[in-house]
Amino acid sequence: MQAADMLCKNGKFINSAEMREVLYQCARLLKDSKLKDFVIRGVGCHHAGMDLQDRKCISQLFETGNLLVLLATTTLAMGVNLPAHLVIIMSTQHYVLGNHTEYSESQILQMIGRAGRPQQKYEILLDGKQLIESSLIQASLGCLPIPDFSLSQDVNKIFRSGQRITRCLFEILWLKDTYNGLLNAVYLYKCFRAKIWENSKYVTKQLDGIGQFLSNALVNAGITTFEMFEQTDPRKIEMITNRHPPFGNQLKSTVSGLPKYKLSVDQSMWQGQTYLSVFIAGVPSRTVPHARQYHLSYST
Repeated sequence: MQAADMLCKNGKFINSAEMREVLYQCARLLKDSKLKDFVIRGVGCHHAGMDLQDRKCISQLFETGNLLVLLATTTLAMGVNLPAHLVIIMSTQHYVLGNHTEYSESQILQMIGRAGRPQQKYEILLDGKQLIESSLIQASLGCLPIPDFSLSQDVNKIFRSGQRITRCLFEILWLKDTYNGLLNAVYLYKCFRAKIWENSKYVTKQLDGIGQFLSNALVNAGITTFEMFEQTDPRKIEMITNRHPPFGNQLKSTVSGLPKYKLSVDQSMWQGQTYLSVFIAGVPSRTVPHARQYHLSYST
């Protein structure tokens, strides 16, 4: 309330007579007298302790652009789709049981995400008008928790579009014969498909039955690769993930069936020319008992 008082005294947030009339009419419907004074001056407040109808009225004013300044708690970032032009976080700490506690990374991402909701930002991206970095993509690829259901739905839509875009980019660069660009496009496409970064420790997140929470538990237990997962006793996997048998055996069976390859490169000189040989050999597994071998040669 103190911040709202200061803004009302020192700022001007009403751009037209029409906006002033809309704010005045809405203020008449508000039950909180202090909030009425703020709204008439173009400043609103939003928190969980407000009257439900007052909150709805404030949300509608902000969504329609008639309310230019809104002071809010984290409740506004939790599932309410109200995009903003600018988000200012007054502090990265909040009170919990009488003590100052840091906001989690996901809470910070949700709050700053108000200044660019995915459905708006990605319309621009898909139209090719602007290059954008999304905090939601960063959070998902970095395996940060996104507890809000509506944001999770946004992430799924973004990644479906991202796979199509990066696949298209990969095919275009393949025709242009640009190695560095092609390599980066392949890496990006793989990241969008797996929903993790290329060098991520959370590789087990790709397995059926392993989500973000269980993958994080496995990483905390030191299991950061599929090779380490295969070497872990099924009962220990069940203990780490708090699951019952045969959960561990089923996951180990899935991992043992993943295709595996060995890559070796040999470079040699003969008669003034450089020869490069690449050997790719498939490692036999349960699903691929007779793995193939490939040999590529290149000379300069």
